[in-house]
Amino acid sequence: MKNNAPQHTAVGLEQEIALLKTINRNVNDALQKAIMFGDFNLHLSDTKESSLDTILDIAMKRSAQLIRFTDGGFFLVDETSADFVIKSVRPNDARNVLVAEVEHLIKMKLFHWVLKRKKPVFFKSSHGKKQLLLHVLATTTRVRGMFICYLDEEYQKIDDHRLTLFSLVMYNCANAVQLYELHKWNRGVTQKLEENVQSLAQSQGELESHRSKLEGLVAVRTESLAASNIKLQQEINERRQAEVALAEAQKGLEQRVRQRTRELEQAQSQLMIHEKLASVGQLATGIAHELYNPLNFIRTNMACLEEYLVDFVTILRLYDNLAENCLRQALLPELTQGIASQKQRIKYDNISEETLKIFKENSNGFERINEVVNILRNFTSAGFHDQIDHFDLNLAIGETLMLSRNITEHGITIETDLADLPPLSGQSVLIKQALLNVLINSIQAINSRLHETEGQITIRTFADSRHVGCVIEDNGPGIPEQEQIRIFDPFFTTHEPGSGKGLGLSTTYDIIVNKHGGKISCVCPPQGGTIITLLLPLAKPPQGGRDD
Repeated sequence: MKNNAPQHTAVGLEQEIALLKTINRNVNDALQKAIMFGDFNLHLSDTKESSLDTILDIAMKRSAQLIRFTDGGFFLVDETSADFVIKSVRPNDARNVLVAEVEHLIKMKLFHWVLKRKKPVFFKSSHGKKQLLLHVLATTTRVRGMFICYLDEEYQKIDDHRLTLFSLVMYNCANAVQLYELHKWNRGVTQKLEENVQSLAQSQGELESHRSKLEGLVAVRTESLAASNIKLQQEINERRQAEVALAEAQKGLEQRVRQRTRELEQAQSQLMIHEKLASVGQLATGIAHELYNPLNFIRTNMACLEEYLVDFVTILRLYDNLAENCLRQALLPELTQGIASQKQRIKYDNISEETLKIFKENSNGFERINEVVNILRNFTSAGFHDQIDHFDLNLAIGETLMLSRNITEHGITIETDLADLPPLSGQSVLIKQALLNVLINSIQAINSRLHETEGQITIRTFADSRHVGCVIEDNGPGIPEQEQIRIFDPFFTTHEPGSGKGLGLSTTYDIIVNKHGGKISCVCPPQGGTIITLLLPLAKPPQGGRDD
């Protein structure tokens, strides 16, 4: 093992030395060819004296010195049509063959792919007998053309430094073509400029003569314009003052129009509400009156019937005692046994108890109907003549809930948390109307999502040193934030068309704020639902307008 290690090291060194010599020969060869192509770059850069054919011919010759090929040509981009047009061919009779190869590459969608490459690309020819070499002519700004040729050697034997120098030739050729086109365009522009300079020189004399005349006219016109300018400035100042005055007048007019519109909307809503409430009040008063008379009649008859029934039950109990004594003493056995059997069959004891309970329940039902009729009469007959009365807000809430039972859907639970409250001074019928409007609004909101969750309305009252408050909270869908500031405006509604007039909450606002000097607010928590808070002052309400 000790003797083999030095031999292995020596062999590795000999291989590395051979590889370095090969690399050195390739580098020297590449440097010699790069020096040889230095004069080519000088020829291509001298585009002022060179023609396009000269540039392409030099590029063709330098390419042939690097890579052996038989037929070759340059296809350049036409500036007008953007098509590739063959410009230089070697030999001349290879034009049609090269054009056919390009058309075949375009048809196979390979030509466009080669345009994006910045290095030589090899393909088999369309007939498959020869190898094609393609290289794009492209500068840093755009594609200038394409070089195509048939190789006269195997492409695997073309080393990398020849391909690199070939790419350098193509790049320099593209730059030279670009410089040639720029110089050509520059010569055309220069020629036009020279022609324009000659034309300008001819016109300069005429301009000089006209200038002296124009200077005199300008002086006269300047004096006239100065006077006109002063007059125009005065008119502008007067116009600005008039515009300022007009803007102020328009602003005041717009404010008056908005105020008047708001007043008209309030008046219109109040008129509609008063007409509606008056009609409902008259109808409800008539219904209550019509119900009250037959109700008293039925209640009196039922009271008399209950007294008669009690007398009958007393007599029946005496007969029961008689029948039991006869049964114990064996008197009239057939009759007494028949009576006992019949009593057992019809459940005599249960009938006596249940009959008295039925009359008691009827009495409770009559009292409830009488209470509803009285609430309805009080609710509608308290008047709409702005009289002030003392009332308990909790009682007003109870009467409102009594009246709203018929509009409360199944599946909606109403809970109350009523605190001890001091009496309030105001129009109790309007306060009940305001409470009913808010309650109806909550019920309608819950009905829109009733099948999604169980509806719940919570009514809570409280009092402090200055106010008595009522909070009505529901678990409906809530009100969008952008619409919360408009819910108290007349005729604004979030319900479907035909399901509301948009007057309920605006009427409530007018009753609480304008007629009783209170406050009303609306809050919609992020989790859903709506919380409306009503605040009524303990002092006597002001007889004023709406305080926005």
